[in-house]
Formats: sequence, C-alpha cells, structure tokens
Amino acid sequence: MKSPYFYIITGGPGVGKTSLIEELNRQGFSTVSEDARRIIKEQVGLGEDGVP
Repeated sequence: MKSPYFYIITGGPGVGKTSLIEELNRQGFSTVSEDARRIIKEQVGLGEDGVP
C-alpha cells in the first residue's frame, strides 16, 4: 500500500514489534526490518562490545 505517512514502531524486548511488522508486510504494507537483533547477534559472535 502506498501512503504519504510512515509509522515508527517502538517498544521493549518481547512485546511483538517484529510480529507486527511481519504481519503488516504480509498484508501488503511496505516495511523496513528491524536490525537490532542482527547487529547484537553479529557483535556477540565477534566477541565485540557493541551490544546493550
């Protein structure tokens, strides 16, 4: 769906942000994936300190 509006979904861990984004995408909305999980996993795998 095209819209002149955009929305930011925020919230704490485990409250359903990713599930909501995935469902909106399935319904045809344009979405942008949340990258925090990928970044944290990558940093932990590298033994780096770029994690919360």
